[in-house]
Amino acid sequence: MPAEKKLPPPTRKRKLAVEFPDDYRSADAPRVQLWPEVDCLWMPSSRERQESLSPVAATVESVSDAWRALQSALATLHHVIMLEDQIVKLKNDMKKAKQEAGRLGGVAKEATARAKALQVAQEKGAAEVAQLSAEKETLVAEVDELKTSLSKVKARIYECAGYYTWKMKAEMMEEFKAGKHVNWTPNEDIAQFNTAFPEDYIPPGAVSDEEEVEEGATATSPNAETVAAPGNGKQGENAGPADPQE
Repeated sequence: MPAEKKLPPPTRKRKLAVEFPDDYRSADAPRVQLWPEVDCLWMPSSRERQESLSPVAATVESVSDAWRALQSALATLHHVIMLEDQIVKLKNDMKKAKQEAGRLGGVAKEATARAKALQVAQEKGAAEVAQLSAEKETLVAEVDELKTSLSKVKARIYECAGYYTWKMKAEMMEEFKAGKHVNWTPNEDIAQFNTAFPEDYIPPGAVSDEEEVEEGATATSPNAETVAAPGNGKQGENAGPADPQE
């Protein structure tokens, strides 16, 4: 029976240095005996523990330690699998996030383009509004000018009407003095007038009360007052009409 190999006494002061061949993990490399190097990994406290046990007890403890190491390795494997699943999930999430970022970038560009288009349309609309406002002011000025001209025309019409009314009255008085009134046909003339101009007839230039309020007081000459009552007021009879040609 071969003599049992005597192990050197353990020491805590010894420094361990283990060196392995570079190709010891390669399948094509020749098998290398690692016992001398692995033996250096035996820690002194573990050696003292193993030497205090019987071979059977030491083997049982080694099996138990190996079983615990296997459980720890399996737990580590499960953790690694979970981490790998999480890494895959994170990669997929990152891929989706990049796609969403690209989509949002396109939406942002489209929104920017629409905002620019709206700004251009708003500026164009503001320019059109300014132009319409200027045109409105021009039209208002023209309307005011036309109202002024219309007032002057009305005053001139009233003046002409007063003149010709007085002239016709004076001619009738001349005919009356000359005895020509016997040829007058008053009843026929009144009937013809009532037929041509009934009571609901609105004479040219006449305006309603509302229009008179809007336009203001109509400018008329002093002679125009005689048109309303040529024979009822002494002032109209004495003043006499003015010649429109003056």
